[in-house]
Amino acid sequence: MSAIAQSFIQTLEDERLDPARTVLWCMRSKIACNLGMGSLVLKNLLNNLGQGLEQVELFGGDLAFTEFPVRTSFNTYFAFLFTGFLRRMAYRTRPYEKNRGETDAAISASIDLLEDTFEHDRDKQEALREVVSRFQRIPHSPEPRPKVLLFGDLYTRDNHIMNQDVVRMIEAHGAEVLPTPYTDYIKIVASSYLKKWFREGKYLAVMTQGSLLAALQVLERKFTRRFEESMGTKPAPRAPFDAEQVLRRFHLTDHHTGESVDNLLKVFYLLQEHSDLALFVQLNPSYCCPSLVTEAQARAIEADTGIPVVTLTYDGTPSPKNDVLIPYLRSLRSPAEARRLALRDASA
Repeated sequence: MSAIAQSFIQTLEDERLDPARTVLWCMRSKIACNLGMGSLVLKNLLNNLGQGLEQVELFGGDLAFTEFPVRTSFNTYFAFLFTGFLRRMAYRTRPYEKNRGETDAAISASIDLLEDTFEHDRDKQEALREVVSRFQRIPHSPEPRPKVLLFGDLYTRDNHIMNQDVVRMIEAHGAEVLPTPYTDYIKIVASSYLKKWFREGKYLAVMTQGSLLAALQVLERKFTRRFEESMGTKPAPRAPFDAEQVLRRFHLTDHHTGESVDNLLKVFYLLQEHSDLALFVQLNPSYCCPSLVTEAQARAIEADTGIPVVTLTYDGTPSPKNDVLIPYLRSLRSPAEARRLALRDASA
């Protein structure tokens, strides 16, 4: 909430806007972490700062922006979709680049291009084609590395300042990070939430959110197809994912929701999609209740999957938190090395 308030204030200053004539959008929600209290926290922050900010009005809106023209919802979703593409390309390229720094340069140039594309409503397919081509031109080594899945608190997972740049740290120690784009995350957990809302009689939410998500998934296919073709891959047929069966293994049902449930669904869904995962890393902010619940489930996840789970908790101080990963990363074997060892054992 502090970060949102500060970025809002910065925008007022940059655009020279009158606080009394501006409105701050905030999410209206009844889901995990008591996010519905966010509007009250934001209003108190602005009131306490004063200097005219107490005149700012707040608007509690739907996470999918259903109060705005439908184009707003679509462009927001596609912004996350394209960001997911960008992360996937960056994480697949940077550990293997032959000329250090080329991937970061491609990321920066691609962000500029995509910002311009969305702002001026340019051809998104053409922009995606140019972004992919930029990454394809980066010389890289073909030798695969062990894959590490990051999960846990969304903000901590993706904010490189909060997590002390854990992705680059993992890459520096010989592994590849598997990203979880937000559009994939929504698809993994959506079914459980829609079923729960239907049972609770929230039929309007089921109709609006379910229909919107279905429409967006249809519209995104042309971009996903273009991305996969450009990357020289084809989308693998996705096996049915039984979320209820996963939850039962942990004595939960689809009546439960929240980050702890979402974490379990993400881990087992992505393990089904990527059988070569070698390490799970859970990223938490300090004093986070669902993070503590997931941390308590780590031993059961390890026993069920055979894959180690390492929990990292960040408290906002500069004290290094990621060093605990180093012994785990050094013990990981690349897929090629694992095959060589398996062949050696078989011949023996």
